[in-house]
Amino acid sequence: MSVHCGSDAVEQLLLALADDEFVASQRYAEWVTVGPTMEEDNVLSSIAQDEMGHARLWYEFLEDDQSLDAIGYNRRPDERRNSVLVETEHTDFADTIVINFLYDTAEQQLLETLCAGAHEAIARRANTILTEEIFHREHAEQWLARLVSTAEGRHRLRNAFERLLPRSADLFSFEPAITNQSAELIGIPFDELRDQWFKTVDETIDSLPIEVSDGALAAAGSPPEHNGRTGGHTADLTQLLDSIHAENLPKDHPASGYHA
Repeated sequence: MSVHCGSDAVEQLLLALADDEFVASQRYAEWVTVGPTMEEDNVLSSIAQDEMGHARLWYEFLEDDQSLDAIGYNRRPDERRNSVLVETEHTDFADTIVINFLYDTAEQQLLETLCAGAHEAIARRANTILTEEIFHREHAEQWLARLVSTAEGRHRLRNAFERLLPRSADLFSFEPAITNQSAELIGIPFDELRDQWFKTVDETIDSLPIEVSDGALAAAGSPPEHNGRTGGHTADLTQLLDSIHAENLPKDHPASGYHA
C-alpha cells in the first residue's frame, strides 16, 4: 500500500485516521434503535454514516490493490491502527458521549493541522471531513451539559470519564517513524498536539460539576497501556470485528474470515 505523496509514514498516519473513523462508525451504529430518544437514534445514525464516509475518503486516498471492503473489513486486529478509545465497547450512553468528546476533540486538532499542511490533496479531504466533525463535537458538548443536569447523569458521566480517559492515552502515540517523517504534513509535533488536546479536555472536565480523579486524568497524558497506533489493541476490537462478520457479511463474502 502506498499513498500519493510517497511516504510510508504519511500512509500509516492516514491509515490510522481511516481506521479511527471506520471503528467509530461501527460503535455509533450499535446505538441505532436503542438510543435514549428517537431523535438521538437519528443523530447517531447520521454520525455513524458520516464517520463511514470519512473512513472511505481516507481509504480511497491510499493506493492499494484491495477493494474498499477488503481494506475496511478484511484486516486482522493487529493490522489496524485505530486508537483503543474508539474500539471500546459502549456499556452506557455516557460512554458514547465521553468517547465522542475525547475522540472528536483530538480529531479536530489533527484535521486542522492537515488542512494547513503542505499536501493539497490531503488538505482538501481533511477540510471536507472537518466541516462535519465540528458538528459531532458540538453534539458531545451539548450532551455533556445535558447529562450533568441530573444526579444520575453526573454519576454516569463521572464513571465514563474514569473508565475512558486511560484509553485515550494513545490518540497521539504514533510510531516514531510517523512522528519524525510527518513534520511537513502536520507542521506541529504530536507531543504539542497532545498537550493542546489534554489542556482542552482538562478545562472542559473542570468546568463540569463532577469529580474526576487525578489518576484518570494523569493516565490520559501518560504512555498508553494498550497502543492501538502500533497494533496493540484490546479484546473489544476483536469482539467488534467478529460481530461485524457474523451479523453483516455472508459466509462467502470476500471479507469474511479476516482473522484466518
